[in-house]
Amino acid sequence: MRKLLAYIIATVALCACQSTTYKVEGTIEGAQEGDTVFLGYSNDGQDFKTTAKTTIKDGKFVFGGDLEGCKIYYIGYEEGEEPIYAMFFLEPGNIDAEITYTGSHITGTPTNDLNIKLEEDLEKFVVEMLQYQDTLYRDSTLTDEKKAELSNNCYTVQRKAMTYIQKIIRENMDNMIGMFMLVQYSDLFDNNELSSLIAAVPNTLIDRDNNYLYDILLQIQEERNNPGTLDEIINAIEEEGND
Repeated sequence: MRKLLAYIIATVALCACQSTTYKVEGTIEGAQEGDTVFLGYSNDGQDFKTTAKTTIKDGKFVFGGDLEGCKIYYIGYEEGEEPIYAMFFLEPGNIDAEITYTGSHITGTPTNDLNIKLEEDLEKFVVEMLQYQDTLYRDSTLTDEKKAELSNNCYTVQRKAMTYIQKIIRENMDNMIGMFMLVQYSDLFDNNELSSLIAAVPNTLIDRDNNYLYDILLQIQEERNNPGTLDEIINAIEEEGND
C-alpha cells in the first residue's frame, strides 16, 4: 500500500513538473547560421521586452523553460530584410514555429492549435465572400435579380462569420483566445454583453505582465460607457487656448 501511495505521489509530482515545461522550436525565413533570435513579450502590444535569446543552429532556433499558464509572447528576429515579431501563445508543451515575412504558423499546444483553426475557419468565410463580390463586380452580364442574389449570399456569409466569432468568444472567455478575439471583435457585442464577457475573465488571466489584452478590454469598456470623453477633453483644451 505504501509503495502504491509513493508511486501515485511520484507520478503526480512528475506530471506537475511536466505541465510547466515548454519548448519552442522552429525556423525563420532567411535566417542564417548563428543569427540571433529573441523571445519576449509586450505590456502594451508595442514595446518588445526580451526575456531570452538564442541563435540559429542547424537551421533552427530553440527556446525552453518553465512557465505556469498561458501568456502572449513574441519571437523576434532583426537580422533579415526587416524585423519580424511573430505573436503566439506561450504555454507548457512543445511548440512548433514556422515564421516567414508574410506570416507565421505556430502549433503544437492547445491554445496555438485553436488559434490556427480559427484563422483557417475565418479565412474560409472571407474567401467565400470575396468570390461572391468578385462575380458581382466583374460580370457585366448579370441581371438585377442575379446581382441581388449575390449580394444576399455575401451578406448571409458575413452574418454566419459574425455568429461564429461571437460563439467562439463566448465559449472561450476562460482562456486567452476569448480575450484575444474579443479585443478584435468587440463591436459585435452590445455594452451589456461586453461588460458581462469582461467580468467573466478569470483572475488567473488578469496579468499586467505578458497580457495587455485585459487592459485593452477595460479601455474599450470605458470608451463605451463614456462616449465623447476624449472629444470633450480636446475641446476644453482648444477653448482654453482660444481664451
